Amino acid sequence: DRYTAAWFEENRKEMLDAIDIFEDDVSKQIYVEAICNRIAPKHAKRTFHELEERGEYFGTGIFKMEEDECYVDAGAYNGDSIRAFLEVSKGKFANIYGFELDSKNYIAMCRNNDIANDERIQLFNMGVSSEEKRVEIVSAGTGSHVIEGKKQSVRLGKLDTVLGEKRVTLIKMDIEGAEMDGLKGAKGIITNQHPKLAISAYHRLDDMWKIPRYIKELCPDYKIYLRHHTAVAWDTDCYAYIGGNQ
Repeated sequence: DRYTAAWFEENRKEMLDAIDIFEDDVSKQIYVEAICNRIAPKHAKRTFHELEERGEYFGTGIFKMEEDECYVDAGAYNGDSIRAFLEVSKGKFANIYGFELDSKNYIAMCRNNDIANDERIQLFNMGVSSEEKRVEIVSAGTGSHVIEGKKQSVRLGKLDTVLGEKRVTLIKMDIEGAEMDGLKGAKGIITNQHPKLAISAYHRLDDMWKIPRYIKELCPDYKIYLRHHTAVAWDTDCYAYIGGNQ
């Protein structure tokens, strides 16, 4: 119901202008085809399956991994993406900061010995946002999200505040539609440290253009890419880096 004709008219300019933000033709094609597949499949030339690419977050080839990465995992779930990072990095990294707001997922993550027993890894049972507050969530595994009237009360905080002056070189963010809020709460880290970014851009249709635009507005030197990683509508991610990060 949200995506009415009036909504599209209101977003028309931003939607069309955003295509010029992307660095390569692959990103531009994914942008157009992902939107078409979601709202007007008859106009799509390629299916999600045909757009699908392996290597989500760390293996796209858009930027390379260094041996001293300070990795922030926002939406760490049960530690699956931290484990993927450990495998890709072969254990060569400086620090990992994992954020998971759902206590059930957080407990599952803490039970993983490779994560819990590494002193370089710090875990937070909280979500990331643009402000400090407490909210209620529905616990739903990979889909846990904020909703009023539920029993699990959780803390949200700004990455800028929680991490302070800590070095950050890579941020992955998959937080069920709250990515814009999370990015705003990391504005200082992004503008001052220019970490590589891997941000989910599919939970809300307008995230497809709002997230790339916001990153570019924060730091015009960022190179912005889009990749799709499943045979269905989810896991369209925005990647960004500056200069020598590739």
